[in-house]
Amino acid sequence: MWLGILRTGLLGSAFSLTIGGALLWNKVPFLISLGTMIAIFVLLLLLLLSSNRYVALISAMIAGLEMFASATSSAHANALSEFGSSAFISTLDILMILGFYLFPLIIIIGGVLYFIKG
Repeated sequence: MWLGILRTGLLGSAFSLTIGGALLWNKVPFLISLGTMIAIFVLLLLLLLSSNRYVALISAMIAGLEMFASATSSAHANALSEFGSSAFISTLDILMILGFYLFPLIIIIGGVLYFIKG
């Protein structure tokens, strides 16, 4: 059960970042797009290896760092303050909330409980 929750969070976060990255392609600096591609690769790699309890715990720790980094990012705060200004910005904001907050929270819950309860 907990492994399924962890995998849902990993897949959901990867999906949200993929869609958001595609929408922002050529609209943000290349290094931001490259970072997004690397993050998606790491999420999918963790998904493939997630049945290992230690990988599940590492996934939870990475998700916590991801949430912290996003919450302290002025770029993300500015983007959220523009919610509702256009359909494009609102779509990106929803994907950001899903990819950087909701799904990482699911990863933390699933990863920690899978590590503890197996």
